[in-house]
Formats: sequence, structure tokens, C-alpha cells
Amino acid sequence: MVLRTYIDDSADEKRQDVVVAGAFTGKFGQWSKLKLKWNRALTREGISYFRSTEYYSLHGQFVKYRDASKYPKPKGSEAAARFRDDLERIVRSSGIVGRAVCIPMKLWNKMLSSDPFAPQIFTEPFEIAVQILLAEISKDATKLIGAGHLLTFVADESNAAQRIERVYLEFKRINPNLKNLQGFTHMDDKVTPPLQVADMMASVAKQTFMERLQSGAEVIPKRLGDKIMAIQYLKEDYLTELLEKEKRRRGLV
Repeated sequence: MVLRTYIDDSADEKRQDVVVAGAFTGKFGQWSKLKLKWNRALTREGISYFRSTEYYSLHGQFVKYRDASKYPKPKGSEAAARFRDDLERIVRSSGIVGRAVCIPMKLWNKMLSSDPFAPQIFTEPFEIAVQILLAEISKDATKLIGAGHLLTFVADESNAAQRIERVYLEFKRINPNLKNLQGFTHMDDKVTPPLQVADMMASVAKQTFMERLQSGAEVIPKRLGDKIMAIQYLKEDYLTELLEKEKRRRGLV
């Protein structure tokens, strides 16, 4: 059986608080049904694609909700929220599952200054988050459907596309035990609904992290419900262990 995972990123505006890698994983049939329903919903609403940043700012595809004559405040934001809820219902009924990895930037910067080898190992937070996400999704798939499955991954055709693919290939090379990792490709998120779903997962994880940061307590995600396998918030001991393991592998100690 082949499972496909779609990955996207999110962060606070200045990347001062958190960087997130979010993803959804599903079977071919699950993604096929989701794409059909998702595209129908977009067409009904007169929107070409969903992107969380445009939803929250009511710009881009969501700029029509700022029309004061058609949507006097707060009607525009309410209509946009209803549409976003419709899309989430499609996700929740699809059978796909989501996961995210959050890297707190305060901790990240502390790690970079605490060890002379850290800057050459921890080069970019999203790259590290993606690697951790790959490992966790591989474990998830084994738990969900058992051994013998294959996993393929898709990310957006962004400026970082080639870099992220190199990260995947290097991760696969140094983790030969993860034999179910079978490929990595890129697609245009504007015409690929599953990447828009991954964007939704990354955004939910970011919002949950920010609420957690502000409240100082654990926060249950308000969006997507039981479709989220986990939102992982990296802690210092985890990153320290990861750093030491990589230093040993590279022969730096």
C-alpha cells in the first residue's frame, strides 16, 4: 500500500517565536475523494485555492470578503470563517491524519549559541522540523497500517523546493532503516488541494503554539479535531540529543 504525505510550513511573521512543519498523510482513495470535495467547495465559493495567510488577513483569494457593500463588518470575516469550516469538515470526514513539528525559536537560538558545532548542524529550523516529521510519519504509518507500506512525500514548488528535496535525500541516506520512504516530489500548491490541507495543518499548529506560549499552559487544538495525530513541541533535551548524535555521526567529537 502506498501512502502519500503532503508537507507545508508556517511561522510567526518575523520567525521570532516558532517555525512549523505540518503534514497530512492518507491513502490514494482518501486523497482522491478529498480533492473532489475540496475543489467543488472552492468552485461554489468562487475561490481558486485556500491559503491560511490569505484567510486570516482577508487578502488574495479572500479579498472579496473585505467588500463593505457586500459584507458589512463583521459579515465578511464571518463568511470567510464559515467557508474555512466547510473545508475543515471535508478534512475531518476524509480519513487522512495530520501531524506537525514546532521548533521554538528562542530555544533554537539558544542551541546555536551554546555549542560551536551547532550552527553547521542546525542550519535552518524548517529543515530540522521536516526531518523529524519524516521520522514520525514513518512511525505513524507503521502503527496505522502495519509494515510493508510505502510513503511518498510532496512539498510546494517554492524557492526552497530543491533544498528541501536535498534534506529528504540526505535524511533517507543516513536513516536506511526507514525503508518505507520511497520518494519526494513538488507540486504547485495553488492547484493541489492536499498541499492546501497541509498548509491548514501547519497553520493550526502555529496558532496552537502561540496560544500555548501566551498562556503558559497546554492547549488543545481548536481546529481539525481528532484528525491531528500530534503536534510536537521540541524541547531542549530533544534538540541536545539530536545535536550530540549528529556530532558523533560527523566525527566532530
